Amino acid sequence: MKLFLLELIQYSITPTIFNVFYQIVKPVLDENTRKKIRVLGCDYKAALLEDIAPEQLPAFYGGLCFGSNGDNKCSHAISYGGPVPKELHFNDTVRPSKLTAVTVNRQSEILIPLEVETDLATISWYVKSLSQNDVGFGIYYSPNGNTDKIEDMELIAPYFRLLTCFVPEYGSVQVNRKGKCEVPFKRMFYLSTEFNILDFMRLNNKYSYFLSKHLEYNFSVAVVGTPSERGEAE
Repeated sequence: MKLFLLELIQYSITPTIFNVFYQIVKPVLDENTRKKIRVLGCDYKAALLEDIAPEQLPAFYGGLCFGSNGDNKCSHAISYGGPVPKELHFNDTVRPSKLTAVTVNRQSEILIPLEVETDLATISWYVKSLSQNDVGFGIYYSPNGNTDKIEDMELIAPYFRLLTCFVPEYGSVQVNRKGKCEVPFKRMFYLSTEFNILDFMRLNNKYSYFLSKHLEYNFSVAVVGTPSERGEAE
């Protein structure tokens, strides 16, 4: 049994222009990519039936499949795009009441310190971009407080380049011992385990040659566990 994923079917009223464009870019395409491309004419329905069973192809494209109420496009099974339903809109309920704004200049990064004054604490963060550009973000542990080389630090949470203008980056991580944290704006965090060792959040924009990144962020530290679990006298 063959399964087919219909990603996009599109037709153009100017096939000649498309063919000219395709012939221009075709020489630079990988051979495997060229094998995946078929330029169809008005007979595209017959071509689709060569690979897709009629009962699995919407009637609109030459098959025998109908959706509810005689829908010949089978919209119940194929998403054709359109406005996002309101119930799926992002609701920023995790947004802290107090945020700090910061600008990470092009080809630079910022380290932001954060004190962890007790064992078994949880560091929580919220980062949102004020411009439609991505920024590097991660959490790192520096055993000696040295911020010269990222390569010498231990990665605590995965490093990503994230676009946070639509949905913010937020989360938390538990640190087992108290220390001082500094946050870099490459978007990386450095987490320490001794009082004289540094924790960092790093926001990284070194890869951007032209654009500065405007962000707002919030960090908080919450104590977890009982005093005995933290090694404190009750």
